[in-house]
Amino acid sequence: MPRCKDSHTTYFPGISTEDDTWTQKELEAIGQQSKEEARQQYAGRQAEKFERLEKYSLDPENKEKYNRRAKEWEKQVESGIVLTDSTDKWLSRYKKELMADGKVLSKRQIETAAVYNSKGEFLFQRRGTEKEVIFSLNEFKRLKGNIVTHNHPLGGSFSSADIWLLKKSKAAELRVITEKGVYFLRPPSKWEKDINSLDKIKSKRREIQKEIAKKYQRLYNISDEQRYRLASDEIMRIFAERYGMKYGWEAFEN
Repeated sequence: MPRCKDSHTTYFPGISTEDDTWTQKELEAIGQQSKEEARQQYAGRQAEKFERLEKYSLDPENKEKYNRRAKEWEKQVESGIVLTDSTDKWLSRYKKELMADGKVLSKRQIETAAVYNSKGEFLFQRRGTEKEVIFSLNEFKRLKGNIVTHNHPLGGSFSSADIWLLKKSKAAELRVITEKGVYFLRPPSKWEKDINSLDKIKSKRREIQKEIAKKYQRLYNISDEQRYRLASDEIMRIFAERYGMKYGWEAFEN
């Protein structure tokens, strides 16, 4: 069954050739898509503006009016042709809820996955063991195009199994929750042949691990756990840069 797995270890051994010609039909399609994206982004900004006005207004009538206007703009966002493709485009209240949910999951001692749709709405949750979450076939099918977040009780960034899950599920974004914040990973526009299997992903990550091993062997003033977390982040950052993935970190608010 499809799974995401937290692999924990502290041991470290020693010019374009494509055709740039566009047809008039393709250009018109791109123009229309840009208009739809701009329209939806404007609607999102308006919704967030009226949410702020409602929050800080002291007048009950104004609060009601701003709430109504915010909902009207949210409906335009939700009915848009262009769906949000990552959490960067979520309305602020959905993003806040995602981070709040993540903070709760960060305290769990077993891996737990939560899945959200492209608009930020919660879909379902799946509990696992200390080291992995296993999805049923029906659950796995529901990951496509959605946001999959899960905690790593043992700490650290994405594992090879996590990256493989992102590829196989065709999720829009994968997130790993830790004690102090969340790592996020978004797929490349095209998956390279070098990483088209779990074994190949593991091999490429081992190569990077060897490249940075000496650097972390010289760090005597930190614990094994700190060394592992720092190294796993750097391995993932280098891997993401090499294979066109967007990788980053979002800290929890105090």
